Amino acid sequence: SGSSYEPCSNIYHGDHVFSEPESRAVRDYLNSDELQGKVDGFITLHSYAQLWIYPYSHAQQNYPEDISELRRTARRAINRLHRQYGTEYRMGTGADTLSPASGGSDDWAKSNGIKYVYLVELRPEYERTVSNGFILHKKELIPTAVETFEGVKEVIEAVLEHNKIIKDPLSRIAPQLRKKQLCGFRCPRSEHHALECLTKKVVTDRMRLLGMANADPMTTSTETPMTTAFETTQTTTE
Repeated sequence: SGSSYEPCSNIYHGDHVFSEPESRAVRDYLNSDELQGKVDGFITLHSYAQLWIYPYSHAQQNYPEDISELRRTARRAINRLHRQYGTEYRMGTGADTLSPASGGSDDWAKSNGIKYVYLVELRPEYERTVSNGFILHKKELIPTAVETFEGVKEVIEAVLEHNKIIKDPLSRIAPQLRKKQLCGFRCPRSEHHALECLTKKVVTDRMRLLGMANADPMTTSTETPMTTAFETTQTTTE
């Protein structure tokens, strides 16, 4: 269900499983020695309909064993997203909310052992679309990205909780130890050095404006959004 054997159909499933190089690339990467058994979150972004979809979507009323956890995290994600700009999202499986669609990367990822799997249909809302919903107005691009990232962060927190990892561990480390701690992350030395220099410059410039020109930017509690973003990114990728 949810696919077609007809090559001219827009739901044609291909002539065999993983027939296309793009889908094979995703499969091979997730099944590689580097990631096999180490991925607990998978989110694929689509447009459009404002839906937060969880598996399975190949048939109606077909759910994985941990459906209650997937629903709980999805509910938290759309509530957190809603608090940003008031955008309303619905949640459910693709088959229950739209129509059956088999062969999706989300269903495959869940069947491949990944814990938190979601397919997110972004703005605009399906029922209110009067033109081509795939062409979003440029004024909505950044708000869509911002609110969606709020939902994604909720999934990240669910993964951390599932693995019993303390949220934002770097925020609990003394500032003078952060530089040493950051070196332990899997960040190429050249990239890390460039980011560190850029961060230090931004913090230094900010402290000059605050009359703190003689302070050490790497041991001062005043932080910029760039510092926080870098630390959070490094934390959540481990």
